[in-house]
Amino acid sequence: MIIRYCFIRLSPNFATDAGRAEAIAEARNLDTIAGIAVVAGVSADASAASWDLSIAVHAESMAMLNDATRTPTWGQFFEGYLGKRAAVNKAWNFATAAKVTSQLVE
Repeated sequence: MIIRYCFIRLSPNFATDAGRAEAIAEARNLDTIAGIAVVAGVSADASAASWDLSIAVHAESMAMLNDATRTPTWGQFFEGYLGKRAAVNKAWNFATAAKVTSQLVE
């Protein structure tokens, strides 16, 4: 399993409760892309307050995530919609461990 974690800081005019709610509603369109599942949210405590949105994209493999990033829906959201509203957009991909081993917890 691959999870792409995206953290978005919206431009000041969009960094409102209404702007965040609209962006989460738009992010739900990503769920129509085959092979991925999307979870979007807002900061829950002060440690995450510098980010307006978080988006976690779950895919079974890096290949499936790469396929998703090449769809029109992905581009419309990340380049189109967020491209006009985000001041900062950071993203990282992580492979999840199916089983925690002693090497992972050392």
